[in-house]
Amino acid sequence: MSTLMIVLLTQTFQAITSFVATSSLCVLAALCWQFLDWLVLPRTNGSYGQTLQHHFSWFIEKQALIKGVLKQVILGFADQQLVTGLAMLIAGYINYCEISVYHFIIVTDLAWLSSVTHLLSVSCLRGYFVENPGIRDSRVIGMVCFFTMLVVSCLFGVYHNQIYANIDWSAPLRCRFSSFRGKPAPVWVIHLSLL
Repeated sequence: MSTLMIVLLTQTFQAITSFVATSSLCVLAALCWQFLDWLVLPRTNGSYGQTLQHHFSWFIEKQALIKGVLKQVILGFADQQLVTGLAMLIAGYINYCEISVYHFIIVTDLAWLSSVTHLLSVSCLRGYFVENPGIRDSRVIGMVCFFTMLVVSCLFGVYHNQIYANIDWSAPLRCRFSSFRGKPAPVWVIHLSLL
């Protein structure tokens, strides 16, 4: 392999690793938020939940402080996931003449991870978005754009994974757009209806 190819592979690996790491940190922060919400629920005497409340009493006492910090962390990660997912899909669509089918599927998978992570973060911060309708509305616009692009990408991936199992995955993506003409295959219609 040439030196340029090794550098490109290393940079790609670093980019994917850092993206997965930030997604993991976002999920961890969201799980801490959910755990704290679950922990402060009222419990009956002698229950396992009450025992946990006793062991995590120091955590419950600092709930407001911890939630304030977690809210800022989750908001930052959620914004990052939304913007990064949109950027990946836009880059994939812009470069459809050069990008291979295989790489477009990887872009779609990473965007899917970004979408799921973002939705988990948004579910934690429902109260914040009720209090801030301007921020909520701007986020909804980004989420609708992201969802539309992701659905198109996923349909393309499902269509080619199910119908063209023996195709050349290294072929440019633009060569595969012509296969959407005509009657859709039954497997593609089933996946579309499940979405």
